[in-house]
Amino acid sequence: MKLLVVFFVAVALASTEYTVKTAEDTLAFKEECMKSLEIPEETAEKLGKSEYEDTPLVHKYLACVFEKFSFYTKEDGFDVSLLHKQVDPEVNHENHGEHNELHDNSKVR
Repeated sequence: MKLLVVFFVAVALASTEYTVKTAEDTLAFKEECMKSLEIPEETAEKLGKSEYEDTPLVHKYLACVFEKFSFYTKEDGFDVSLLHKQVDPEVNHENHGEHNELHDNSKVR
């Protein structure tokens, strides 16, 4: 019985491992969010040029994209460790000492 519990815990932990997203993933996420939020053409053109206006619609769009990356949720905000893994997957962020102290391994809103 104990072995079965250990097995299920190991499977659960393995399934929560973050997968770095590709450029293709990013484009797909952006398209999905633009469609689901019915982003107007003018705003879509600006977003395509990385021009982000400070509007509720753009905020929703960015939240949608970040949620698809899996390092942001409306409930918990950003998971900094997952954000770091996406930006620089080659670095072992668990052993960055002072840098991790800045984040205190916590979620940021």
